[in-house]
Amino acid sequence: MFKLSKGSSIVIIIVSIIVAVLVIVSVGGVIVWRYLQKSERESRDRDRDKDEIEDCGVSESFLADFTGLADVDFGEDEAMICMGENMQDRCKESEAVVKMPVGSDLTYEISGTKKSNCKVKVESYDPEKKRTSYIECPVLELASFAKEEEPEFEERLSGTPEDYAGFLFIMLITLGGGSEAASDIGCVVDVPGFYDSKIKSDLAQLRAMAEMYYMDNDYSYAGFTTPYGMVPLECSGDAYIVQISPDGQKYLAYAKLCEEDAFWCVDSEGFSDEMIVDSMPDDIYTCSVL
Repeated sequence: MFKLSKGSSIVIIIVSIIVAVLVIVSVGGVIVWRYLQKSERESRDRDRDKDEIEDCGVSESFLADFTGLADVDFGEDEAMICMGENMQDRCKESEAVVKMPVGSDLTYEISGTKKSNCKVKVESYDPEKKRTSYIECPVLELASFAKEEEPEFEERLSGTPEDYAGFLFIMLITLGGGSEAASDIGCVVDVPGFYDSKIKSDLAQLRAMAEMYYMDNDYSYAGFTTPYGMVPLECSGDAYIVQISPDGQKYLAYAKLCEEDAFWCVDSEGFSDEMIVDSMPDDIYTCSVL
């Protein structure tokens, strides 16, 4: 039988150890290389995704005539269709511009990394004050809250993507009044300038509704009231005030602004502006008399 000398055994052992070390280093190197490649690829994907926020275009649904917020038609609104589909598609980051009847345009945004962490934001920029205001809420919590608080929204929120996105937008601007509910469902609110924008928008819609009512009511404003669901922000009061002349031929509607010591007033003569007065008399029917 062939026998190895002691010296040969030591050499073989040393060579074996060297080979094992080389194998371990080689395998480890491959693992480290693959890990670095994966990290670099993920980093590139994150950077690419960050830069690829989808532009969903411009929504003009709020410029159309409607009798109440529950009746806004988003059916032909390509921007809301895009936003709704992206909310439901793993929360794809997107944004759209929403045209409002009064005030500046609003930016509607989707952010988040996955559906369970999806958030929506409405942002407003005041060029005079050079300030951006916003409200941002988690999608799932916002949708649940909307269904509980606004029963007439439930069917629409369970319908098409455009209705889903559109009615979440309505809930965002409604919660923008800084109500306790906003913080209760995890919203972040920074809205100086945003409060008054909603009040002005609501009163512009109310004025349009009053004119439709006048035409359908034998050319009289008599009996016109604030539509169900249209309420001011908590900082403004309990309701929008509508005052109609005894002959039904004139009216005004107003609300206290939240951020300025003034009222916003609209009337049957086409007036729509700020009024700096201590209080609004209850026996006037046009804003311009003050």
